[in-house]
Amino acid sequence: MASTEGRKPRYGHGFPRGLVLCGLALVFSSVSCEGTQRVYGPGLGPIDSGPDPSVEVTSPALTPNVSPTPNPPPSSEGQGPVTDRANSSPAGTPPSPPVAPEPQPCQGSQAPNGSCTPDAGTQPSATSQCQVDGDCAAFERQRACTGGADGRCVQCTDDADCTANPAGAVCKLSADGGPAPTNTCVECLANTDCPNPAASHCVQNQCQPCAVNDDCSHVVSGEAQLAVCDTSLFPSQCVECTSTQRTACGATVCNGSTRQCENRSIGSAGICESCISDAECIPAARCAVHVFGGAELGAFCFPISQDESCPQTPFSGLANGVTTIDGELADLCLLRRTTCAAIDDSGLLGKDCTASSDCGLPNVDDGVCDAALGKCSFPCISPFDCPGGAGSCLGGICQL
Repeated sequence: MASTEGRKPRYGHGFPRGLVLCGLALVFSSVSCEGTQRVYGPGLGPIDSGPDPSVEVTSPALTPNVSPTPNPPPSSEGQGPVTDRANSSPAGTPPSPPVAPEPQPCQGSQAPNGSCTPDAGTQPSATSQCQVDGDCAAFERQRACTGGADGRCVQCTDDADCTANPAGAVCKLSADGGPAPTNTCVECLANTDCPNPAASHCVQNQCQPCAVNDDCSHVVSGEAQLAVCDTSLFPSQCVECTSTQRTACGATVCNGSTRQCENRSIGSAGICESCISDAECIPAARCAVHVFGGAELGAFCFPISQDESCPQTPFSGLANGVTTIDGELADLCLLRRTTCAAIDDSGLLGKDCTASSDCGLPNVDDGVCDAALGKCSFPCISPFDCPGGAGSCLGGICQL
């Protein structure tokens, strides 16, 4: 049996006896053990790391500590709480996750993925302090300096700073006139900042389509003032005139298709003459598109019916509810068997011919050549289709 002389007795889990006794004493009193170092073990509270080699431990005698350090108050089981010193929370308890900061509202442009690009000049920082514009040269969207001694870099201080800016060419310098921050470039502050006929109305610092004529009072195109808001278009647009608003045209008419004034006098177009507006026709006629053989031949002046009748030959084809060139509904008397072009070619003073193809419109069955006279005429169904009335339609041809 091996000798144990010279060994220090060990107890428990291999701890020196003095250390164990000292550790137990520490649990129930405020004493310390000389020659030992106090450490904390997981789940054990303060224990000794071992004897100091420079101190001889010959007995479990304990030396009172001159300046005792109070132990934590005992728990309900009589033992002080064991603390995880790294996390300041009870041992064995997982640390609390970090608390995320409260999300802040975006003060600028928010992308679909949620990222926010702050509007330039809305949140000045120490890095954007300035005295002159040159101090802001490093900031791509904040090239102007405002604020005097406590200046800050902003997007603009006048319209010149907004030249070629995709956000707009106008510098907003006051809080009124829309939601955009001050010292930022915007499309508009007033209607006069919106010269585009398709977007002439300033709403919330953005140019939008017109709603009333006043939204167009500043819009021009060349020498023409586009002062009428045409709400029949979608979206609405500023134009020179409409069929119902032609004041700008004076004594001339408004072309309902182009919405421009034309150098054509009011009431100057007679029956079966071409027209661009109802106002251009004589008072007893309206301007309507002539359809013949399924083809649209253009707009001409046709008589208005008289009590549902059409006494003026050859315009004997009554048509109710015809939409005129200006959008009016009218009961008109139309041509049934020919066209205005063929009527113009006909008559004793009309066009000479050798074949029917010489009369009327090309490739349209609207004219006939009277071989006996060598003059153009036109087809008929009854005498009402001919200018002469009774007895004037013979063999399907109007007699000259």
